[in-house]
Amino acid sequence: MGGQDVLFKPKSKGYSFIPDLYADLSIGDSLFEIKTVNRNFKSGDLKQLFIYIALRQVSDKENWKFAGLYNPRKGVYCKFNIKTLIYNLTGGKTPNEAFEQLLNGLNRDVEIDSRF
Repeated sequence: MGGQDVLFKPKSKGYSFIPDLYADLSIGDSLFEIKTVNRNFKSGDLKQLFIYIALRQVSDKENWKFAGLYNPRKGVYCKFNIKTLIYNLTGGKTPNEAFEQLLNGLNRDVEIDSRF
């Protein structure tokens, strides 16, 4: 791939109650989630990708710059710049701010739910 490192099952270190997770494929500075299904991409696919990115963002490893979804069965993919997408979705937050808030929000929700 033009001198880029290809890594299958790149590990994202866990955070709070979230265990270590393994994504599908990392090529250079890009992370891809592979969906081999007979349907279009859905929001849950993107949420799964965001969790992997968020875990990497708060770890001490180098962050991915791009991410995408790929469906070989349908022959479709999408790839996006993480920083640009997060900036546009959050009204100007950095990926660090947005993903730390996401993970801390998930953690708070679990703490509140576990009290009952």
